Amino acid sequence: MTENEQYYIALSWMPYLGRKEKMRSIKEILMERDGLDEDVAEELIQQAKDEFHELLEEGRFLEAEDICRTHFGLEPDYLEEFF
Repeated sequence: MTENEQYYIALSWMPYLGRKEKMRSIKEILMERDGLDEDVAEELIQQAKDEFHELLEEGRFLEAEDICRTHFGLEPDYLEEFF
């Protein structure tokens, strides 16, 4: 990934960083909303993280940005956990 690509990704997420209210984690949501146990939730999150990083390496930024919605039905705000 080039420096310009890294800069683009960093800029696109700036509005989400430094929130004052604490968001629940993806794992908490999966366990509460979907009734998953901790191990299953962690495995699904790791699979999504792996795919996220692969998409970034391939330059597929829009798909990477939408990974939380694709895997978990969550807004891109939750990508913060992937960095």
